[in-house]
Amino acid sequence: MKQFKNILCLLQTGYSEKTVCRVLKIAEQANLSLTLMISAPVGKGKGADVSETEQVAQIRKQLCEITFKEAQGDALEQLPIHISRGKLVSDAIELVGRQSFDLVIKEAEDKDWLDQLLGDDDTQLLRKCPCPVWLLKPDTPMPLKSIMVALDFDHSECGNNTAFNQMLAELGVYFASQDLAALHFVTVYESVKADVLSVWSDEPDQFRRAMENEEFRHKSAALTDLEAELKKKFGGDVYQYISPTGHVVQGVAAEKLAGMVNLLNVGLLIMGTVARTGIKGVVIGNTAESLLSSVKCSVLTVKPDSLVIPGSAS
Repeated sequence: MKQFKNILCLLQTGYSEKTVCRVLKIAEQANLSLTLMISAPVGKGKGADVSETEQVAQIRKQLCEITFKEAQGDALEQLPIHISRGKLVSDAIELVGRQSFDLVIKEAEDKDWLDQLLGDDDTQLLRKCPCPVWLLKPDTPMPLKSIMVALDFDHSECGNNTAFNQMLAELGVYFASQDLAALHFVTVYESVKADVLSVWSDEPDQFRRAMENEEFRHKSAALTDLEAELKKKFGGDVYQYISPTGHVVQGVAAEKLAGMVNLLNVGLLIMGTVARTGIKGVVIGNTAESLLSSVKCSVLTVKPDSLVIPGSAS
């Protein structure tokens, strides 16, 4: 399983107290090394002429007041804090390229007029950040009650998805065990090929149903194989205790996955992102981008280890 040891948390000016407390708790529970990067005023105006040392001291004081925990307050005294005086996300991506962070957490932007999850900074972070990104919704109930892992059993532009699907599923098992949350594995199959090929059949409806049934069997078998590998890795008793539920759904991937997020009242969606072929600097696929713009839960996105991110710091 992909191990998270060093995490970077990004905080905008006017950050949510809920987000701060949640990130501190996540780091504390999993014994993770946490670093903060906080945006600061640029140019003229209140706070712009304060030195970075003074700003860091002010931020530590604010964080200690927010947490109301002496133990956390002691930990905050040693917490690395970086000040961003430019673009927070760009500075964060550069820092990730220089240091060994394996997870970036950021409070998700919420544009009311679009009623979507992703804002401009979120999109840039997802596309350019080489490590997994967790977009955290402050209003998501904690501990998590329902976690969904979106799986793709087709061959992607990065090759066979088997190992990548297992990595995503293992993350789901890990987070579900941490919060004792319900865990759902969801995969979607479309019937585009069946619709096209059935035109040439003497019995198009029967031909389409046969192809759809075959695709359903293929996805179901792949999901069963994945679950068997997870049982081997975690042990039958542990896996049975978590007891994930598998869902094989027919339809357009982004639409059906978003529908399942709502149906299952998901608090955290875990999914992979894959590069579009031939488009430099873009590392989020069509399905992922469409899905992320429509769901309102927290989202953890992971890129395949083999994926090279154009334009990221190295």
